[in-house]
Amino acid sequence: MLISYKDWKLLHNESSPFTRTRDAAAKGLGPSIPCASVHSRSTGSPFQVAQLCGEEKKKRKKKKN
Repeated sequence: MLISYKDWKLLHNESSPFTRTRDAAAKGLGPSIPCASVHSRSTGSPFQVAQLCGEEKKKRKKKKN
């Protein structure tokens, strides 16, 4: 059965080594990468940005009595 080029391209998406590393780091399957690297080669997906550059919680100062 022949499929259209568009369908074939969706099934055979090529990725660079960096894209595969970034995806593995976001899924927790590989070593972590710095937050600045998320957008260094190509724009990361929103899922990858949220996982790798998650907002850090600000520490609260304890009140002294």
